[in-house]
Amino acid sequence: DQARGDLDAAYAKFLELLEIRRRLAQELGTPQSLRDVSVSLNQLGDIDQARGDLDAAQAKFLECLEITRQLAQELGTPDSLRDVSGSLAWLGFIDQARGDLEAALAYKTEELAIDLELGDPDTIRETYASAIELAETADDPDQAVAWRNELAAFERQHPDRIPVIVGITGHRDPSDPEQLRAHFETVFKAIDRMAPHSPIWLLTPLAAG
Repeated sequence: DQARGDLDAAYAKFLELLEIRRRLAQELGTPQSLRDVSVSLNQLGDIDQARGDLDAAQAKFLECLEITRQLAQELGTPDSLRDVSGSLAWLGFIDQARGDLEAALAYKTEELAIDLELGDPDTIRETYASAIELAETADDPDQAVAWRNELAAFERQHPDRIPVIVGITGHRDPSDPEQLRAHFETVFKAIDRMAPHSPIWLLTPLAAG
């Protein structure tokens, strides 16, 4: 239903599923039953966000974070920590959408610390990239520079990088060169934030001349 755009129908089903999972969690009290509750809360919060009901989305993501923190404390597994990171990311999105950039930065800082602990290079790069962008949006250049420097240090510890290949198609005489130039600038800046030490290769089918 959600994929088809019928958010009301999807919400009703997820809400019913949440009620069932809450009862099971009360009866069983197992980590998996609690995690199932957090998954349902996340699904409902996602739809609330899509509807523009940020208060409802935040309430569900906060409860989801509370559960994931509890499970991470009990289990201490990478998967449980990853769930906490995901909950923090969702709450950061909500606060950013509401204009509370200070709160969004706090969530992002904690999310980044967990991702660094987990040690997945691609996730770390993605989180640094979104963190730097958020700091710039929040007009916090000192934090943006600090995270850029941390990312650069991280990249120096991982020197063997796969090149970023950008495919180019289209006519050589664009109707609006300035608009195209601005678009390319945005793309390449985004690539540079995510992979500052990776070479960028341009691939084009156009012949010279």
